[in-house]
Amino acid sequence: KRKISKPYTTSVSARMSVSGGLTLVETLQWEGGKGKEGSEGSCVATRTSSLGASSDIDSVDGSYSIDVSLLDLPKFLTGTETICKFAIEKCLATSEEERVRCFLLYGMDDTLFRVVVCHEERVKGE
Repeated sequence: KRKISKPYTTSVSARMSVSGGLTLVETLQWEGGKGKEGSEGSCVATRTSSLGASSDIDSVDGSYSIDVSLLDLPKFLTGTETICKFAIEKCLATSEEERVRCFLLYGMDDTLFRVVVCHEERVKGE
């Protein structure tokens, strides 16, 4: 069943961890979530993924592929509250201004239960 998420912004960076390994840090922000006292507001979620031997990042266009255990994506993006045991994330830069990300989500029984495709456009500076 196809679902369309609310518009969101994201910031992604690669950082060195305390242990000396490389990690991918992403912050997602979207409007329309319930804030304090039930008011509509802005919601923020952050996730960190270790980049190990199964990771591949293109140094030219930033396209990447990573395998993640217990991926924690917000429900607004995945369309489900099902616990994800394992995920494969692929990100392909389609131009300098756009990219497509695909999340293959696997459940606790090791079966594929959802495919999430995100078309993302660069936000122009004000």
